Amino acid sequence: MEKSQTLTLAGVGKRSLVFFLFLFLFCNSLNAVASEQDSGSIGTSVVPTAVGQLVVLHVIKDSPADIKGLLPGDLIVEVNGVDLRGSEFSRIVKDQLWGEAGTEIDLKYLRPGKEGLTTLRLMRTKLPDKPAKLPGVKMVLPKKNNRDTP
Repeated sequence: MEKSQTLTLAGVGKRSLVFFLFLFLFCNSLNAVASEQDSGSIGTSVVPTAVGQLVVLHVIKDSPADIKGLLPGDLIVEVNGVDLRGSEFSRIVKDQLWGEAGTEIDLKYLRPGKEGLTTLRLMRTKLPDKPAKLPGVKMVLPKKNNRDTP
């Protein structure tokens, strides 16, 4: 008999939130690079867990992920048959989540408060060039080094 899997999110500290915010912004910059290369995406911003699985931070409205019901907080545990435990974040994003627009991707994920895995098949699509925005989150850009400014 299989043990049921239930996902709960609790005990996330300030350092973790700052780290997730940094990764969210990093993902948005990667999304911009992907759109320059005319590759497709499912329309999510994700961050890795300590074991390599991916937490969905944001879902772009009307994207394939949004249409199929993926939500922020979902934990992606498998992509295209690849178990994400022990995976390298940048490689999974580049080699699995992104790909040629019009190609399919299979995900397995856990949802907080819901038992068991859910499987989705999504079609990668070309998304708008603008990075996703979250309310209250601003992109921080480094100041130019100007020696004449006090």
